[in-house]
Amino acid sequence: MAAHSTTVQDARMEKLMEMLDLPNRRLKVIRVSGSEGAAAVSEALRTILQHSQYGVGVYSYAPDKALSSITYNGNVMPQDTADEVEQQVRAVAGTVAELGFGSLTEEEITAAVAIVYFARKACPYAVIWETGDGEGWEPGGVLIPVLSVIMENKERNSEWNHSAVRSYVPIISGIKSAEAIEDIDAMAARLQSSHYAADRDFRYRSALSFSNDLLINFEGPYRTLEKVRIRSGRDNDRLATSVAIMTAELLRQRYGALIEDDWHQLR
Repeated sequence: MAAHSTTVQDARMEKLMEMLDLPNRRLKVIRVSGSEGAAAVSEALRTILQHSQYGVGVYSYAPDKALSSITYNGNVMPQDTADEVEQQVRAVAGTVAELGFGSLTEEEITAAVAIVYFARKACPYAVIWETGDGEGWEPGGVLIPVLSVIMENKERNSEWNHSAVRSYVPIISGIKSAEAIEDIDAMAARLQSSHYAADRDFRYRSALSFSNDLLINFEGPYRTLEKVRIRSGRDNDRLATSVAIMTAELLRQRYGALIEDDWHQLR
């Protein structure tokens, strides 16, 4: 059983997916929650997977971005495809409302467009689904992730998105609060999930460089990677890169992903 309760919103989206022939069940989703570092984790993980010849979808909703929140291999949906999928989703959403489930919000419409696009048009190896700080639409039972990443909430450092923990779904966290880490450990144990916490189960160290490159060494439970290039020397970017590496390591160990060992040597 997942760590969330069914809501009217869940029922509405689940009915929409049912009427669209369950495109949500065709996706391998990596959920990334938290307002601090989630985008950096997504970008680093996309780089790793794309260099390893995998197609990657990313959903990162923002009200002012609308359908440009949906990308495949870093590219926004072609306009004709976006128009086609949106028209299909809105037509079915109207029927869902008529059946008494209520009208879908614009965020729900955008999420549904993303699901249909990834499932039927782009068909990526994995979809990185950012959920911000837990506000707004939550995937609920519509999207069951294969991995769940939890980063800090900028405004609520001692809190985290509890719906990010699911039964049997491995968790990778990049948070610093010892209380929150213990809380995730307890919930993960209750739901038979595994929790990999930064600075405990994996870590990064600054690496010496004789050039202008910014480098870290990654130490994880499966292997060590030396001289990994990062975008900036900020602690948040170094942490985000290490979280992305740990996520890729779990894709490699648990799901057989063929991760190229030289991805981190790219400029």
